[in-house]
Amino acid sequence: QLLGTIHRGDYTHVWMLNDSFILSLYDFPEKLKSICAAKGIKTFAYMPVDAPVEPEWCDIARAVDCPVAYTRYGKAQFDRWLAVTSNRTVRVLPHGVDVEKYHPLPNREALRQKWFKGWLEPDDLLLLNVNAHQRRKGLPQSFQVLAELI
Repeated sequence: QLLGTIHRGDYTHVWMLNDSFILSLYDFPEKLKSICAAKGIKTFAYMPVDAPVEPEWCDIARAVDCPVAYTRYGKAQFDRWLAVTSNRTVRVLPHGVDVEKYHPLPNREALRQKWFKGWLEPDDLLLLNVNAHQRRKGLPQSFQVLAELI
């Protein structure tokens, strides 16, 4: 759908924010590059990286005009593969958090009692692994760490 929209529209730039492995599927990078080159459209991909990057996940970074990672770690992960296949490098634009919106809740003990009553004791430690069940999120490794902690 995105490729069709870009092809039909009168755009100067395309800005994408998504995981590189998603943007590298189904020949999307090559098709995007072809359409944008033909129409003179500049492309930008802002990509989170929180685990080692596989070589095929770099296809989008090769295809866009300006590949950007959230962190120096992400840049290093991309650059490791891009140096082998192109003279490309990834830029870094730090991803921040608005501490006015994202902060520890007040009255945490009362909330913990309300939400987890009968399930957690006051001195229990609650550990969360929030992910989309993707292998890059390391679910098996999370269970290994949890087992060691227990």
